[in-house]
Amino acid sequence: MTFLAFGPEDAGWYVRLVDGRLARLDPARLDWSSREPLGADPKSLLVPGDLVQIRVIGETVRGRLLELDSSIFTLATKAGVKRAIERHEVSKINILFRASDLKRADSVILRSRSGNEYQGSFQSIDEDGLIDLRLLSGDRLSVRKSRLDKDGVFVLIPLDPALIP
Repeated sequence: MTFLAFGPEDAGWYVRLVDGRLARLDPARLDWSSREPLGADPKSLLVPGDLVQIRVIGETVRGRLLELDSSIFTLATKAGVKRAIERHEVSKINILFRASDLKRADSVILRSRSGNEYQGSFQSIDEDGLIDLRLLSGDRLSVRKSRLDKDGVFVLIPLDPALIP
């Protein structure tokens, strides 16, 4: 398992499992006596196949990572366009994680079944399935969980671009 990032508030830790899947761990549920440090593997921080959102000068690019080398990230965008992004242009990288649940303060992207997309901080969900989201603008939005595209709900896992080999 490779540690990727600490989640905000009670979100836990984001990790990559040995089989390559992404997961969220609650540190309170770990049996620390069974821990066996194996050393860091920076090559497992970001791997081809990951869905990513990359902030570059003047824009944000989202797509599936095809390859990365010492100077370029290559993505396949949603429109099917192959895009090469030079590392020196990257200011922020997030892996898009399809979490089975949302935790308070998770940075999320939610897509409705009609195709509208909302990005912000998850605040809560009530017993009727009404999600309270704080948008990037600071405004609040309420959206019903039943109106979301289940394949369009992502938690953003932040990575430090300087740590990616």
